[in-house]
Amino acid sequence: MKDNPATIKFHKRATVALDMLSLEQKNTVLKSIDYLANFGLESTLGKNVKPLNIDESLYLLRVNHSLRLFFRLNPQNEIEILDILMKERLEVFAHSKTLS
Repeated sequence: MKDNPATIKFHKRATVALDMLSLEQKNTVLKSIDYLANFGLESTLGKNVKPLNIDESLYLLRVNHSLRLFFRLNPQNEIEILDILMKERLEVFAHSKTLS
């Protein structure tokens, strides 16, 4: 456990997405966020985190087989949750970008 756990901040989009999840999905997401805040990217959760090439502070967390979480690490020891998406929705978006 980190000596100074990260502060969690939710973007409005992520809050709306979280509210739309089932109770089980919501609990899974919140446990992953809590673990990330308390143990950091170096934890075992880190194997499910991928940096995004568009910005060095942006990351994608594979919460489970169907949920993906986008977040930013801020220098002030803050994790900003930007969005939560179903894997299928992310794949549709990625596929539409390749057709453009």
